[in-house]
Amino acid sequence: MTFSVCNSNQNPMIKLGRSEVLEGKKAVLKVPKFSSRGPNSFTPEILKPDVAAPGVNILATFIPRSGDNGFKLQSGTSMATPHVSGIVALLKVAHPNWSPATIKSALVTTYLITNILTVRVAWNEDTYTSEIFLEGTGDKLADPFDFGGGICNPNGATDPGLVYDMDKDDYLNYLCSLGYSNDMVYNATTYLSSSKNSTAAGGIVCPKKVPSRLDLNLPSISIPNLKNSVSVKRTVTNVGNVNSIYKVLVKPPRNTAIKVSPHVLKFNAKAKKISFEVKITSTHQSSTKFTFGSLAWSDGKHFVRIPKQIDV
Repeated sequence: MTFSVCNSNQNPMIKLGRSEVLEGKKAVLKVPKFSSRGPNSFTPEILKPDVAAPGVNILATFIPRSGDNGFKLQSGTSMATPHVSGIVALLKVAHPNWSPATIKSALVTTYLITNILTVRVAWNEDTYTSEIFLEGTGDKLADPFDFGGGICNPNGATDPGLVYDMDKDDYLNYLCSLGYSNDMVYNATTYLSSSKNSTAAGGIVCPKKVPSRLDLNLPSISIPNLKNSVSVKRTVTNVGNVNSIYKVLVKPPRNTAIKVSPHVLKFNAKAKKISFEVKITSTHQSSTKFTFGSLAWSDGKHFVRIPKQIDV
């Protein structure tokens, strides 16, 4: 019943009938050909993309044309981006004090793993469970260069358990690691007052010993050109139950050995942040291609997983 019909009737009536659920064929999750992919050519130590979201045949508003009423099925990264933006907005409302890095970590680490050995991906435990394939490649499975941490799980992201947070020092160290001079970093980090056009906050200079980009506190680990062994550091912040114990679960990339220290994290009212070290050793000396794995922390309720990409 349209509004015009209701408006023309002084005593409109609406009849509600029994709902009907129509089930079609189970869809296969695929990453389309147009989706942005890794590896990161500028800084391969940073895994890209971060996450994936729906972007194929999305009903979206459109410039009204004859016969379409201002709506149209659209496909593209421009359709996936609004999904992520909307989820981020909801997370910011639910957790006003979360930083951008915390929100990103919550999205990357909370997609559901139904089987850690086969690394199956799902929206969440209540809806859909399936492996992710590549469009147009038969049965070839997608990897973190296609979907990053996985498909966004809004419900899971509201309660991630642990997060990989970052502050201004992390971003500063990243800029310094790219080889920019102190003058350039100083100028880029000097804030000007919009009203008086004067310096409101002094710039920052690089530390004498610049930390490795591998130690940037991201919810992923990416090692380019691993020859022997390398150690990376990460710090997790507990945003779940105050008294929690997390144990590590590792799926090493092919031709590598992984050692995590410590392998158990114990959080309490005083210990809200804990750092750990991941030592990655090559077990295959001949040159191969990229291999993928994962590292996860679990307390029995949360499964905080980050992807790992190694170029052995």
